[in-house]
Amino acid sequence: MIYYFTGTGNSYYVAKVLGINLKEEIENLGDSRRAGLSRKTVQLGKEEPLGFVFPVYAWGPPMWVLDFIKSLEFEENMPCYTFAIATCGENIGNTMTTFEEALKDKGVTLDYGYSVKMPNNYMMMGSNVETGQKAEEKIRRADTLLSRVSEEIMNRGKGYYLNKGFLPGLLSKAVNPLFSKFAIDSTKFQVNEDCISCGLCRRICNTQTIELVDGKPVWGKECVQCLACINYCPVKAINYGRGTKKKGRYKNPRISPMELEIRDDNQ
Repeated sequence: MIYYFTGTGNSYYVAKVLGINLKEEIENLGDSRRAGLSRKTVQLGKEEPLGFVFPVYAWGPPMWVLDFIKSLEFEENMPCYTFAIATCGENIGNTMTTFEEALKDKGVTLDYGYSVKMPNNYMMMGSNVETGQKAEEKIRRADTLLSRVSEEIMNRGKGYYLNKGFLPGLLSKAVNPLFSKFAIDSTKFQVNEDCISCGLCRRICNTQTIELVDGKPVWGKECVQCLACINYCPVKAINYGRGTKKKGRYKNPRISPMELEIRDDNQ
């Protein structure tokens, strides 16, 4: 079983490739929380590996990923082999250390960890997204890397292969908490008159915190700043403050928006 969390599709794409290569089922780890479940019971076969794929947010795992780990319970077999793949634009700091510690609290050992560079999809704080040839080159390199990673996982390889970057401890211990506390402000989302009320932003919202009011999106407090809504808006009607208006937009070119849509039993 492979659990994934994704915003613009990079981590979903990696999970999808691994699922095909390893012949393992993949599941969006946000499903249980959106369903209001405080516990996630996992059923594993005796030799079945447990995998996680998630993006790096300000040099740490997304909050929803850590909350999911806290909710885990194993019905019968504890994982015999556990791996984690962190997708990033450049480096991950001590993201994997934080994730490993969360697993240890559940009695699970992380056997294998890898960081995979994917096109940058974050347009905040002076950065911009990567598109076109630069994005394609990163994905092609990732495809080659994932073939090797898949083989290593199949052979139950152990060890961490991570691009932590410069001063990883400072980045993860200082910057990440500030991001989690101050950078995520759903009141800064704006939608302009170009909105066509298609509802795609709501359907791909990971946390399902977007509601449509008179056909226009309104953001709630559960936002984790995955920025799927901004990047996938077909008419570029959504912005976050003033800083994203002149920025590019990124969608993983190997997947369709429909693959990211969240099932809503209330609609």
